Amino acid sequence: MLTIDRFSNQHEYREFCRRSEPELRRRFRLEQRLAAGQLPFTVAGHCDICAREVAFAVDFEAAGGVSPECVPNWRERVICPSCGLNARMRAAVCMAKAHLPHDQGPIYVTERKTPLFAALESLGWNIVGSEYLGDQVELGGRDATGVRNEDLTRLTFPSGSFGGVISLDVLEHVPDYGSALGELARVLVEGGGLLLSAPFRADRTRHLVRARRADDEIEYLEPPEHHDDPTDPAGCLAWYHFGWEILENLRAAGFSGARACLYWSERLGCFGPEQFLFEAMKTPR
Repeated sequence: MLTIDRFSNQHEYREFCRRSEPELRRRFRLEQRLAAGQLPFTVAGHCDICAREVAFAVDFEAAGGVSPECVPNWRERVICPSCGLNARMRAAVCMAKAHLPHDQGPIYVTERKTPLFAALESLGWNIVGSEYLGDQVELGGRDATGVRNEDLTRLTFPSGSFGGVISLDVLEHVPDYGSALGELARVLVEGGGLLLSAPFRADRTRHLVRARRADDEIEYLEPPEHHDDPTDPAGCLAWYHFGWEILENLRAAGFSGARACLYWSERLGCFGPEQFLFEAMKTPR
């Protein structure tokens, strides 16, 4: 099963690390043994989405560090050969099963042309997905392949349209992320759940601003970082790496119970020292 530890602030997380040092060291030693050869390898485990035993494929693409400390990108590069989901996505689906209500309307997924959306469809979930297609298609409209165009800062859905929202590694690509969080709260029913992931720095209280708009130009405060984008071969610029203030941002946007969720599981192929998802609920009036 997926081990999940939840924190309402950075202090709670630091206390957890202090209390749990023996277990965290055990996990680290296991991960070191798995990656010792620094060559692509597999890890036997169970994919909860496929409901089968698999050999997760691991490589060193986008790895952190340099030899001999080079480690896999545990978040992105532990991939199920059957459904194609990486560890971050599989953990999100596991949490969504428990955290998101499935009886209060459809679930909005802030992506459409991805393995995650296909996997959720295969599970029979009632979902709606979208991509940001710019000015190619009017907002709320669909392109020739049927993909809906939405801007997270001005969603076209009526208020209270969804029982849940899943947004994975999208928020860092939205310069006005506060407006995006407000819109995600707006389209949820009262008591509806949000499950969110984004690049997160557990050592930071405040966000790391990587780039910002200066008039009609982009000012880079850190080296430009682009992530894969299913709609653009050039990738999508990451404006932020988030810190613990993301929990404050969620509360300000209209969410309650905002918590950072640290997940890990050897059996489910979810490794790494700081793998987080964020959960919150739309505050009932």
